[in-house]
Amino acid sequence: MVAAPWAALGIRRGIRREERVERGDLSAATVHRSVRELHDQLPAELDARRAELREIRERIAEAQARFDKQLADEKRLQQYKRGLEALADARAEMQKVVGKLREWEQGLKEHEKELSAREERIAARERALGDDDSPSAG
Repeated sequence: MVAAPWAALGIRRGIRREERVERGDLSAATVHRSVRELHDQLPAELDARRAELREIRERIAEAQARFDKQLADEKRLQQYKRGLEALADARAEMQKVVGKLREWEQGLKEHEKELSAREERIAARERALGDDDSPSAG
């Protein structure tokens, strides 16, 4: 073996074909073909690779379309979420207003009771005064 003297220095002639195949190197790095074989085989290989490329591009386009739809859905959901938050804020404000109205209603009822009581007192006084002014009393 001619490379044996250099092996001690860690220099090797190259990596064996079996090792390159095992580690997954491309077939172009492990198989040597003649020009005729290349002319015969490369067009078919190119067509196969182009078909794979078209398929990959179609899958990318489909994935992009799905992504765009999901993005639009997400934007719509964000709008709905903002709308719900606005509705929740409006509901809280309405509850405050309803609370105030109930307080006012209660105050009005109490005021009406006071007015009724006053009217009854005034009517009672008028009756008492009317009884004093009657001719039979005189």
